[in-house]
Amino acid sequence: MGEKGELLTQAWSRLAELLPDRFQLVKQRASTDRGADALWLVRDADGDSAQLLVLAKRSVTPREAQRIAASRIDMWAPGEPTLLVVTSWFSPRTREVLKTQGFSYLDLAGNALLAVDRPAIFVSVRGADRSPSPAPRPPARLRGSKARRLSSRVRESRFRSICSSRRRWPGPGGAPHGYHHTPGTWPGVPRAWKRRWPTRATS
Repeated sequence: MGEKGELLTQAWSRLAELLPDRFQLVKQRASTDRGADALWLVRDADGDSAQLLVLAKRSVTPREAQRIAASRIDMWAPGEPTLLVVTSWFSPRTREVLKTQGFSYLDLAGNALLAVDRPAIFVSVRGADRSPSPAPRPPARLRGSKARRLSSRVRESRFRSICSSRRRWPGPGGAPHGYHHTPGTWPGVPRAWKRRWPTRATS
């Protein structure tokens, strides 16, 4: 079972739990020409039934919801199955777009809306408004003058720590690691640092 199949299985179980006891949820074979991922049937105790055309999406943004609505609105006609969009989590804005367009939805984070005229069904449940699995943020990167100032402060702090230490350094000519030099000089060390923290190479 792939990712979409697992999503459909969990969504089906979730909807079956939300429906009142007098309703039965049955899986049917979806017609490929409708572009559906599944076709479910909701049947009540009196024998009335309604089909649910299920679209399973890995994720749905508000823009994607608008695209789904635009692609389906011209295909809809009275008597057509109710469109149910399922995913792992819908944002509040995405849910509002689907609701406005008259589509039902269900996610695995506890949000659900199912509206059917006949048999009369209305299920509305609010779950998580924030994604249970947010995408990791890339590490922040400093650029430009801020990055240069921070780099300078780090180097200055390291140099000051080196100069305040009394132990002998095993680098060339007694210089600290990272400050390779010829005798009497430390290239790359600003003169202001040398005046502020005088150093003397050991041998």
